[in-house]
Amino acid sequence: MGTRLRHVQKMKHPFTFIEDETARRLALTLSQLLETETMDQITTSRIIELSGVSRSTYYRRYSDKYDLLNRLYQRLLDDTIMRVSLQYSFREAFFDLYHTLQAYPVFFRNALASNEPASLRFYIFNRCYEMYDRIMRGAGMDMDQAYYRLLLTGYLHGTLEVTCIWASKGMKEDLELLYRITCRLMPEEMQGLMEKYM
Repeated sequence: MGTRLRHVQKMKHPFTFIEDETARRLALTLSQLLETETMDQITTSRIIELSGVSRSTYYRRYSDKYDLLNRLYQRLLDDTIMRVSLQYSFREAFFDLYHTLQAYPVFFRNALASNEPASLRFYIFNRCYEMYDRIMRGAGMDMDQAYYRLLLTGYLHGTLEVTCIWASKGMKEDLELLYRITCRLMPEEMQGLMEKYM
């Protein structure tokens, strides 16, 4: 176990902020596995075995492998996109988030490859939906209307699909281009609301 963990710790990974030893060990193991495999190919049993964390400890903290990844990614979202409504500009949040994705291209390509209901892409969708819903309700939009719910759903699925394609193709396109596309995809009703955050 010690040898495996030392190897994992030497790898480049996006989870240096984790202070809890068990969570860090699991994050480092998952990071190592995502350097060569997609999230769907990885099993929870392998994460547990390679990390040296007991099965009971793992399941006290996480429901499955997707829960582990999503909770790790939560910090990144909270430090970037989720701060938009807290006087952090949409542009700043976008570039902070996407620079982080670019720093770990293989990891995020493999992490975003899954279409499972509990996958990272659906976690991101749900978190972003909550943020935009809050902003739109705060501006007086009736988010209980199907029109606005579907409008927001379509926008988020579109931008998320662009991001996943960008990640799967090696993140070659310039971030300024990606930002412009993200803004252009935003429906008119949302653009007016988001102007103050841009």
